[in-house]
Amino acid sequence: MRLIKILLSVIFIFIAVVIAAPFFLDPNDFKDEISEAVEKSTGRTLEISGDLSLSIFPWLGVSTEKLTLGNRKGFKEGPFATIESAQIRVELLPLLRSEVKMDSLVLNGLNLQLERRKDGKDNWSDLAGDSQTQTKPDTASTDAPKLAALAIGGIIIDNANIRFRDAQAKQDLKLTDLSLKTGKLELGAPTDIQLETKLSVQQPATKGSLSLDTELQANPFAGTYQLNDSRISVDLKGKDLPAGKLTATLEASIAANLIKQTLELSGLSLVSKPLAIKGNVNLRKIFANNPGISGKIKVAAFNPKQLFKKLDIAIPAMADAKALTQAAFDTSISGNLNKIKLTQLNLILDDSLIEGQITLVNNKRKNISYALNLDRIDLDRYLPPSQTQTSNFSIIPVAIAAAKPAPLFPIDLLRSFDMSGNIKAGQLIMNRLQIDNIDVKIKQQQGDLKIEPIKGNAYGGKYLGHIRIDARRANGNSPLVSVNESLTNINIGPVIQAITGKDALSGTGNVSAVLTTRGQSINALKRALNGEIKISLANGALKGIDFVKIIRDTYAQYKNQRTGTDSGQQETPFTNMNVSFQVRNGIMHSNDLIIHSALPPVRGKGSINIINNTINYTVKTSTDKELVELVGMDKSLIGVPVRINLHGNLASPSYNVDWLRIVGRVLEKTQKKKLLDSLFGKKKKKTTSPAPTAPTTAPKVETRKERKKREKREKKEALKNLLKGLF
Repeated sequence: MRLIKILLSVIFIFIAVVIAAPFFLDPNDFKDEISEAVEKSTGRTLEISGDLSLSIFPWLGVSTEKLTLGNRKGFKEGPFATIESAQIRVELLPLLRSEVKMDSLVLNGLNLQLERRKDGKDNWSDLAGDSQTQTKPDTASTDAPKLAALAIGGIIIDNANIRFRDAQAKQDLKLTDLSLKTGKLELGAPTDIQLETKLSVQQPATKGSLSLDTELQANPFAGTYQLNDSRISVDLKGKDLPAGKLTATLEASIAANLIKQTLELSGLSLVSKPLAIKGNVNLRKIFANNPGISGKIKVAAFNPKQLFKKLDIAIPAMADAKALTQAAFDTSISGNLNKIKLTQLNLILDDSLIEGQITLVNNKRKNISYALNLDRIDLDRYLPPSQTQTSNFSIIPVAIAAAKPAPLFPIDLLRSFDMSGNIKAGQLIMNRLQIDNIDVKIKQQQGDLKIEPIKGNAYGGKYLGHIRIDARRANGNSPLVSVNESLTNINIGPVIQAITGKDALSGTGNVSAVLTTRGQSINALKRALNGEIKISLANGALKGIDFVKIIRDTYAQYKNQRTGTDSGQQETPFTNMNVSFQVRNGIMHSNDLIIHSALPPVRGKGSINIINNTINYTVKTSTDKELVELVGMDKSLIGVPVRINLHGNLASPSYNVDWLRIVGRVLEKTQKKKLLDSLFGKKKKKTTSPAPTAPTTAPKVETRKERKKREKREKKEALKNLLKGLF
């Protein structure tokens, strides 16, 4: 508008000249006078390089070739504005009635240099005159009728270039190949506007194109401008843009009040695939560095995976291919451009409904704080996919097997923002465990993610968990994962079923795990696993393994007898079972298994290798009268220790009982008893000797010395024969 005022001043001077001498004066003779008038009015020089030409009837007009307007004092040398050619025409007859009805103002080759120094002073505000004078009521009242009577047929600008250098913001904005076309301009009346331009921005380095199609209704005296049914389209490229590109279309009715510094966007529709946003947004203090914002927005259903891809954010593969494929939300917004608060939030993520509030802070570090409530969520869907393997054995609440060697944790993403908040959920599935009425606090700072405490109800008991993923830079590319979980007074059957996929154990009691690991691959996590696991159960059973049947079948095989057929479910009932595992570098060591039941106590020790999913474990018990009768063993085996060796694949281990060794030990025990009885024990019972027969010859009488030698020789021979039997 300031540039138009200057041009209008030139027009009025020409009009005066034309009215005074329309037929005999050459307008080129008045170039100096025109330049002097402009300099007197603005303090700037006006250079008219080309020829001026006049038209008289029915349009009183002037056309000119190159015009150059000088810059404001104190700014860089060079012109403020140049115009290659211009055409201005006023309808003659209305002019005689003090009405100004102009034809379209045509400017070609406009080159405008706008500048603001570090001290805030610019090179364009002086064109409006002294600011103090501007505020005087009589000036406003004088200018208002003049402009109110002004009607311009339109403005046509072709091949324009505008540059704005802002030393305060360290910004350099260029609009090139700008074209502008408007409808009739009349104060207070709407007019159509079409604008197209190429643009480039220095910070951040961005280039692209912009187009505007709108209806303008302006009242400069009130400082109000309204753009009705506006459509703004941008197509930008730049290394700092997400994925290096941004294509968006904004449709809205925009109302601005420059005096109150407000901007209202109603009927907002912003489309930048895959997002489609609708709503109403109000801005205040729009000329401040951090304008305020309020309103309500609604985001239609979209695919988050596609959005992350467009934002150039890497998302690891997930167990459920359909995870992060559906989302939609609506919310009220308030705050400013550096701190936005989302309240009355309703978010749909896949099959979960989330309500609450989120605060987004964009200062030196991005920060997210929140308080959310959700109905249910299955976190396992968002973990890395499980690898096909012989065992589903799982310990820590992260996927310990993945189909691809891709990094499991997005460390760059974790380090890029801070986060803290509280989440409450009706139901949560984590590591295949279902927890109800959960309450969890999550905090992350510079890549150190803490999910603690996690409280909830699970399987008739209580769950308490502490999970930490430390991806800070000190850990390099191998995040440290630590887990401290406990299940108290729970029904273990569904827990084992959830973790392993098998009905392997039943009972009620407590389970705890304190574990650490680190790495970005499955093998690394397994090999680095360390810690302790404890299990204490009552009134349950080991499913899939029947120690009585193992003893019976292996004994029958030893005796070369037929084994019995399976009958019913194989299990080992117990009244109490306690065991702990010391985990060292992916291998679980145990030496304190004890199972109490109706049978003799069962004890065990050994190891489980979770790296290759194998087991090497030994279970020991002993036989009592009831077990011997139940199995059908020889009664001489009562009290004999029985050792069962479990080995092989963890999902289906092999077992064996060394009955040859057991029976050998029984014989060894018997022979030892006989030896001890012979050497140190009981005397043999005297037997009735047959009546002696008359000797054919007189018997030789042994001396005492000969008898002792014979007895010593016989005992030595007996001991020698016994040792041969044993070894």
